[in-house]
Amino acid sequence: MEQNLIENTIINHIKNINDVFVFPTQTAADLWADRITNSTISSVSAVAMERFVAWDDFKGNSIKTHQKDKQAIPSVLRKIFAENLIFENSINPFFKNIIPKSYAKSSAAFSDWIASLLPSLSLWFEHFSTIKNKSAKTPDSEDEDLFEIYSRYKSFLENHQLFDPAWEKPPFKSDENHYYIFF
Repeated sequence: MEQNLIENTIINHIKNINDVFVFPTQTAADLWADRITNSTISSVSAVAMERFVAWDDFKGNSIKTHQKDKQAIPSVLRKIFAENLIFENSINPFFKNIIPKSYAKSSAAFSDWIASLLPSLSLWFEHFSTIKNKSAKTPDSEDEDLFEIYSRYKSFLENHQLFDPAWEKPPFKSDENHYYIFF
């Protein structure tokens, strides 16, 4: 059977206990850990599951020491936040551009898109604030909508003792591990 890049990488590094494999989801990590213990694939019969981790867990654990008493927000909770935001907008529309008022009551399909925006809003806010301060740019309706989402999401994170790893910029400290990130 022909091996693929992921399989080759794991096989070549599985015997080094400081090598950790990061996958998009914990399900993918579990499946690869199970696959690599198959006797027809490798000579390894057992693996430490903490070496097969999901991306969100990797980010959360990498930054956890800098965000004491807070937990990293899981992607599912981002989606729930986005769904609640759209529900609130359907009752009393506050978006001007990203969801036109005429579509507010039937905008549930926007939840995945808004959830996907949340990790990048801190970078958008930083960039927008810099440009606004340098050029006296007036925010347009899309900027106002993004600021509304940013503000509500930031408050949500603070009120629930959460942090978004994508918003953090701490120095990553070496833990003597080597990480292989598959996406």
